[in-house]
Amino acid sequence: MGLINLHTHSACIDKEITVRSCQPHEMAELHHEEYTYLTVGIHPWYIDNKEESYHRLEEAISNEKVIMIGECGLDKVWGPTLDIQEASFRRHIELSEKHQKPLIIHCVKAYNEIIAIKRELKPKQAWILHGFNSTMPIMEEAFNAGFYFSFGKAVLNPNSKASHIIKEVPVNHIFLETDDSAYNIRQIYQKVADFKGVHITQLKSIIQDNFNKIIKK
Repeated sequence: MGLINLHTHSACIDKEITVRSCQPHEMAELHHEEYTYLTVGIHPWYIDNKEESYHRLEEAISNEKVIMIGECGLDKVWGPTLDIQEASFRRHIELSEKHQKPLIIHCVKAYNEIIAIKRELKPKQAWILHGFNSTMPIMEEAFNAGFYFSFGKAVLNPNSKASHIIKEVPVNHIFLETDDSAYNIRQIYQKVADFKGVHITQLKSIIQDNFNKIIKK
């Protein structure tokens, strides 16, 4: 069994276990056989406030390969106003709970808001902060609120926040991803294994257990 790549926008390579992220309108265009699994959501940059978009999203969720909802979330740098983003985010949360599928979250400079929403709503489904690259206090606050963390190319940069905190993140709350980068998921696994002082096969097994837990396999 391959390495789990929890979030990618690229085609499947090297027979790894990929979770391809897409928008609802992209579902018909994808060659689904290229991907192990799919996650579908309305990215905060592309919210159009049309009810049709949410109907299309819920239809897409019924695809047997869709195992997570998102990416969705809050972004204070790009996208519409934060109140519009939050309304869309809450729609995704409702769908996550209704369909019992984890939520994969895009967050830019809005960790406090997202943590507060999770504490308010107390969702039963897992929430994963994708491409996590923030500070130790934010990580600790999010961990205490029950979040999972998906790390990507930032761990390969010795000057990144992610590379500084990865040793402190409990392994039972870690996932790894390539997102839209050109890196191979194995490079990211090897770097994190080195940070954690474990063999890559042990890290692979831990992340497989994490994956099975959140998608209830």
